[in-house]
Amino acid sequence: MSGNAAHNHREAKSRRGRVLLTWSAGLLSIILLAEGVTRVIENRLPEPADWFSPASARLVREMDQLQKQNVRSSITIVGSSMSGRDLVPSAVARALGKTSKIPTNTLPANRATEAQTADSQIKNVSVGGGGQTTVVERWLLEEVVPKIHPQRIIWGVSSLDFNAARRESTIERYNKARQTRVGALADADRSLASFSALAKNRAALRDPYDMLKVITGADLSNRLPDRAQPRAASFDLGYKPLSPAKLKKMQLREIAYSRDVQLRGYSLGREELVAFRRTLRRLKALKTEAAVVLMPVTQGYIDAHPHGASDFNEWRTRVTAVAESEGVAVLDRTRSMPDSAFRDAEHLLVAPARDFSLEVATELKRQGW
Repeated sequence: MSGNAAHNHREAKSRRGRVLLTWSAGLLSIILLAEGVTRVIENRLPEPADWFSPASARLVREMDQLQKQNVRSSITIVGSSMSGRDLVPSAVARALGKTSKIPTNTLPANRATEAQTADSQIKNVSVGGGGQTTVVERWLLEEVVPKIHPQRIIWGVSSLDFNAARRESTIERYNKARQTRVGALADADRSLASFSALAKNRAALRDPYDMLKVITGADLSNRLPDRAQPRAASFDLGYKPLSPAKLKKMQLREIAYSRDVQLRGYSLGREELVAFRRTLRRLKALKTEAAVVLMPVTQGYIDAHPHGASDFNEWRTRVTAVAESEGVAVLDRTRSMPDSAFRDAEHLLVAPARDFSLEVATELKRQGW
């Protein structure tokens, strides 16, 4: 190669290097700018898709705090929103009272007696929309048990939790959330999101319309505020008041939704039954006592199954048989409450929910809890 050719080659190589460096610096500047802007507006963005839902994200944060404080749960309630709304910790605590067999070493060191802390130690970590047994298995065994170490579990179930044909497959959504995905890519994503607001909030940043609203001052945050003891790690209770006419209209709408969406094509799922049994066995291995409550529903909910009472009764029989074969107590309360006690097809009004909780806890106390 001649001297001029060699010189030209070096010049071309140098230019390519400068161009690459310029592009790299520009790209890095854009990324850093985007990272900075994201951090500024982060508190106005929707909750990152770290967990199944904003409610479950708050429960995890609160359980983490309880774990740091070495707070252990004496009794933990799990299930869907039916368990969340219908099994009230304060009512359960009142029924169990001072004679509840909860060892004092499970209570915080700065508390004098069990009676003072029974309410705060009975937690309800049910997840609205997440009652499928395949979801509860992961939620309970991977998040709840390691964090608050419940001594006893009350698991409220319904036929919907075992429906293999459920349209809104909650286990798929649970498995796709950042903190509950599995695999090397999921690990890398969690690591990146731990220090980068850009990575953490990328789901929200992909929506240009929402981003425009946030940049112009809108607050789209749906993060739920954390709560202190005794309300930490509990399902929010209560409803907006409705007139009798509006309540009746909503009940009819909810029954139609159960029939046309939630229970359409209902099929008692083998995978759901296996997950149910597997979870009960794991709890037994952990020496965590469990009780299964078949939650109350309206006649309209039962009729919403494709084959009505036939489908519903098959579910009751199969679930009861599985639980009892694992040595777990079953409280069948499916028709223990009148239809007038319900807000919709499967959720009790607040006062009946407290009555129902007292009834369940009284029966558990009779069985030695």
